[in-house]
Order: sequence, then C-alpha cells, then structure tokens
Amino acid sequence: MGTAHEFSNSFERSTPTSRMAIHEQIDNLNIWWFPRDFCQSRFGEFQQSGTNSCTLISLILADKVAKAERFYHRVAELPPRGWELFGNAMNDGNNVYHNVITAHTPLARNLNLNIPDAISAIRSQHKMNFRLEEWFYTHMEADPSNPMYNRNVAMQLSRIFQITLQVFQQAGTTSGRDMTSHLFAAIIADSRTVMMTFDFRASIVALFDSHQHGRDAGAVFAQCTIQNMDDLLFWFISMLHNVYSSRPALFEISFLSSQPGVAKRIPPAIKKVANDIKKTQKLH
Repeated sequence: MGTAHEFSNSFERSTPTSRMAIHEQIDNLNIWWFPRDFCQSRFGEFQQSGTNSCTLISLILADKVAKAERFYHRVAELPPRGWELFGNAMNDGNNVYHNVITAHTPLARNLNLNIPDAISAIRSQHKMNFRLEEWFYTHMEADPSNPMYNRNVAMQLSRIFQITLQVFQQAGTTSGRDMTSHLFAAIIADSRTVMMTFDFRASIVALFDSHQHGRDAGAVFAQCTIQNMDDLLFWFISMLHNVYSSRPALFEISFLSSQPGVAKRIPPAIKKVANDIKKTQKLH
C-alpha cells in the first residue's frame, strides 16, 4: 500500500491509455471532459482510496498551481501541464486519504473531510510542502424548488466571487505589498468538492472537478476569462443537475491563498465581505 514518500512520482506509470480529452465550447467557456478512467476513483495506484478524497485532491491541485511558474496560458487551450498536475493531484490526494484515514480508521473509509481537516491531513505528510492557507469561509443557501434555480445560484455565486476578488486585489494595492497572482476557492456542495482558480496575470478563472461524470467521462476541467466568470458558474450549476440530478441547498466556499498570514493581514475586509454576502445569501 502507499506510503508518504510516494507522492507525485507515479503519473507516468499511471497515465491513462487514451491521452485525449473531449473539448467542448459553450459561448465564452472552454470545457475538457477527460476519459472515464481519469478520475479520482479510477486513476492511479491509490484509486481504492478515491471515493471521498475530492477535498484533498482539490487542495493539492491548487497548491501545485500556486507553485507552478505559469500554469494557465490561453482560455481556448488545455494547460500544457494539465494532464500532469491533474493526475499527480488525484494520486497524491488518494495517497493522503489512504495514509491518514483508511490505514488508521478502516471503519471511516467513507469519511468526507472539511477544509481545515483536509489541510491538516496534507500537512501531516511532510514531503507535500503544502503552502496554501485558508483566508476565510462562507456559505450560501439555495432553494432547490425554485424554477430559476440554476440562474439564481450562478448569479449569487458570481456576486460572492466578484466581491471577494475586489477585496483581495484592493488589499494588495493598499498594503503596498506584492500579493500572489492566484486566489483559490474550494466549493463543497452535496459532499463533492471542486476547486476554482483565479489567475490574475492571465485573467483566467478555471474549475477542476476530479469526480467521474456519468458513464463516459472522468474528471472535467473548464476555463474562461475572469470577465466571463458568469458563464463558468452557470455551466457548473447546470452540470451538477444534468450529471448528478443534484440541486444543492447549501454551498460551502473556502477561499485560499499562498500569501503568508493572509487571514491575519486582511481581517477587516473579511468581516465586510461576510456581512455583505449574508444579507442576500438566501435565495427565494
């Protein structure tokens, strides 16, 4: 079984037989559907731990993107290192789940981790050198019976992200310090975690979902310009319903950054954002 020293070295050994992702374009959004064997529960040598490892995988991928010199290039092209980073993140996340959860608490095989517990689990594997820190957490309620559910949820999520991006970038301007070029947002809904990445240098927002999607597709990756973020969010909410028949009543969102001490450096902004969002977070 896996041990902690086996991280990130097994992508070549586990590469899917078909290195083809199906590219789909919807308006300003580009989507890549990976082969069904390229997902958390079917890929790599630790796939037996991949049922509930999505939070770990999402965090590890974000950390890898933050450390990469330049991951995103053009919205119409899959990032050149996409297969490598996605594959290693899934393998590493499954490995952490095995080392921390499965090996020590076999009865907790189906345990879902929240963000703080997942970060602690990753940091317990010292060779991971995990650098991301949680900035703040918020949540949003939604009414699954609303006939305008997809549009309303997408608009509300967009508002949360737009306010947060503005505060994050303003903090860098007013402090006079260089802020990191990325901000990350883990979204948890219906016990599934996906990761959104905001790359300010490339002006790209992207979403990676490591789960299997239906019978034919594995993980999925989608990206567009930050300006067109609404397209990404509407697609994401619609995809949850189309693939999983899921209309979550609760969305948990955790913002993360590789900026050291980010939660202590921007506390007033966090309180303001949380209060602004709270006023309108329940959808009717």
